[in-house]
Amino acid sequence: AQASKWAQLCMHQCQPGRACEQISEYLDARTSGSKLAPLHGQRQCCWTCCRRETDDIWQTLIDDKIPTVLQALLRSEEPPQPDECFAILEQAFPRGPDPRSSTRLLSGLAKKQASDTAILALSWLEINKYELNCYHYCAVIDACARTCAWRKGLELLGAMMQSKIESNTITFNASISACEKGGAWENVLPLLSAMSQSKVQLDTITLSSAISDCEQA
Repeated sequence: AQASKWAQLCMHQCQPGRACEQISEYLDARTSGSKLAPLHGQRQCCWTCCRRETDDIWQTLIDDKIPTVLQALLRSEEPPQPDECFAILEQAFPRGPDPRSSTRLLSGLAKKQASDTAILALSWLEINKYELNCYHYCAVIDACARTCAWRKGLELLGAMMQSKIESNTITFNASISACEKGGAWENVLPLLSAMSQSKVQLDTITLSSAISDCEQA
């Protein structure tokens, strides 16, 4: 059904049946990681159409793996050992997840309050030099906030800034929330100062958390 859909989208640019063949060829290349032969003229035009559509479906296929990966990582009450965690991720993503999928994975671990596992997953991404951004760190810091692991949250924020990954309001809010839930109110003012030095904009959530912490102090 999917191949038929793709074929219809580019049938006006190639002979009947060629669309499905080119789609199959492209998916095989995506799976194996092999390079594609140069294309020219009408075939190139059709290929571009197929590639755009198959990339969307490819992303969907990867996203569909996330619930299964979460289940494997969370099958025990105790967090998995690093080797076990890395093996699960490598089996699920032999060529590595794209940034959106890895962010979704880390957010899923945060929702399950699996901060230690989220930290391991982030380490796996770092070790393999997969693309990371502030949203990956924000998801893991959020996991730390949900488990009151504020020290780990601050360590992650520091590691992110040392890696020269641009921070944003959401990242600092997650760090402030971790300190708030962990009762470490004395760290809020330094975080506000760091936001100012990094030229990160404060929002109502930032100020509300800061006021709440000051009241508790």
